[in-house]
Amino acid sequence: PMLAGFFSLAGVYLISSLLHSRWAGLLAGFVYVASPYHLFFNRMAHKAALLECLFVWLVWLTLRMAQPGTRVGAWQSLLLGLLVALSLLTEATAILFVLLPLPFILLFSKIIPNWKPVILCYLLAFTVGSFPFAYLYFTDDHYQVKNIFIPAFNSMAQTGMSEMILTFPHKIVQNANGVLEHFTAYLTWPVVISAMFFFLISLGNMDRNLVIMSANFFLPVLALMGTAGAGFSRYYLFCATPLLIWGSLGMAEIFSFIKRAFSRNLAY
Repeated sequence: PMLAGFFSLAGVYLISSLLHSRWAGLLAGFVYVASPYHLFFNRMAHKAALLECLFVWLVWLTLRMAQPGTRVGAWQSLLLGLLVALSLLTEATAILFVLLPLPFILLFSKIIPNWKPVILCYLLAFTVGSFPFAYLYFTDDHYQVKNIFIPAFNSMAQTGMSEMILTFPHKIVQNANGVLEHFTAYLTWPVVISAMFFFLISLGNMDRNLVIMSANFFLPVLALMGTAGAGFSRYYLFCATPLLIWGSLGMAEIFSFIKRAFSRNLAY
């Protein structure tokens, strides 16, 4: 966990550079370093920071493999497996994002010529990482499937599975304000507003990168809102990173617009 912040920073730079440009990657790195949210957990060397680091690199690898013309070699397959296994062994909440690379690999299998070894590495790693949960499920009478993504001390863990499913949409609405407060307080309002701006302008030119980033933000956030609630900000640390990256790219777009407008004025 002590080195998680450094590797997360490198991953944020690579993702932002891939999505926009190198200077946008540098800007995203600066925003990440200045982010109170990430700074707090990185300084604590909390396991949530390690989980966020693994999440960042898994997102980068998924984006990388989804690019046309990218040759996926043995090292990408092994890295994917390593990230999936370590994520599951770090925190059970990882189940909310380690499942996401698989549908994208299958979806983009036409542009990944050797996708079968990638799938095999993924499935093997998922099996290894899931073993502790399977062991607990079959050996501990008090352990339930929902405890994989809801800690036992959370109030939602005391409800039945059927009740949790029925109240899921209501919980999303109920916890929306609390989760938004986490993001605006720890990421700051300017970053959140800039992220919303970038997301909206990107919808007009939707591509696979936006789909992958959106899935890695919205699906875990909605799942956590509907199950774990808004009580603990550490649950949402890894979800905040796509928002931070979008916020940085939104700032980069604003700076580019100002630069172009200034250049046109000088030309006149």
